[in-house]
Amino acid sequence: MGKKGFTSDEADHGILGAIIVLRAMLTFLIHWEIGNEKRKQENCRNSRAYKIKKGK
Repeated sequence: MGKKGFTSDEADHGILGAIIVLRAMLTFLIHWEIGNEKRKQENCRNSRAYKIKKGK
């Protein structure tokens, strides 16, 4: 009869794969959030500079 269930090596590879995927997702999310914050700050700076130039 064939072997049933997972060996410890298969389980370890699954856990390692899950960690790698989660780490990649977290890295992408952090990178995306930093980009959004930079754009928000730049828009805020541009808006203030425009108001100052217009004398508002």
